[in-house]
Amino acid sequence: MPCLLRLLLVSLLSCGVAFAQDTEKAEKYHRLLLKKPENPTVFDRFVEAWLDAGSKDDLQKWLEVKANSGDSADWRILTSFHDYLGEGGEAVAALDKAIKKDERELESEIMIDQVVCLMDLNRKEEALKLGKKVKLDLLERLDRKKIITDLLEEKE
Repeated sequence: MPCLLRLLLVSLLSCGVAFAQDTEKAEKYHRLLLKKPENPTVFDRFVEAWLDAGSKDDLQKWLEVKANSGDSADWRILTSFHDYLGEGGEAVAALDKAIKKDERELESEIMIDQVVCLMDLNRKEEALKLGKKVKLDLLERLDRKKIITDLLEEKE
């Protein structure tokens, strides 16, 4: 193999390794953000790590996929990204979706707690009725997540 070709191959391989390491770093920061989406320091590090490896457009698409298949924390991260880009209207829309997700998740948590209390009080019929409603709500959400995730994966 000629020396120039070998040098080109080695440099291409090292670029690929660097890209994988940089996206790994960004994904690590993203996992931290999921725990505290409003942390500005971690958000800045996340964006910097991503931009070391990719573009703002790629990051926005990735965050949108995560938000559409995730929970309110994903929407809050997308809100911060729109704010970072100076897109106030998009940031407000993403925040609205985060709030709606929060409300729905909280409602399900409250219903689950009610089922547990009813079971503790030996009111099994009521617990069963409410439990079926909770199960349907949770299954509906899981099904929607799967549909959205499948659809977005097809487009990529």
